[in-house]
Amino acid sequence: TLMADPAFRLCLDRCLEEPELISNFCRLYEVELPRQPKSPVEWMVDEATGYRKNTFDKFFTAFIPFVHRVVYLPLKSQFDGCPSKILLH
Repeated sequence: TLMADPAFRLCLDRCLEEPELISNFCRLYEVELPRQPKSPVEWMVDEATGYRKNTFDKFFTAFIPFVHRVVYLPLKSQFDGCPSKILLH
């Protein structure tokens, strides 16, 4: 799976740290990033109603393949196309 690749996981983590990327992704794909509950009561309501799981599933079902296709594969092809430079001392 994609998540077994440590380079992809790092790329995904970095993408999640980019608010502008997340905002535009959510707008274009009509999904929302699961919000953090503001209180224990809000957390319990989100869990009881299935809001968190549902929102989490919708977001990451779209976001993971998006990052793989739009960010990771182009970066990987750039690195694969560059000859490695080995420094010899």
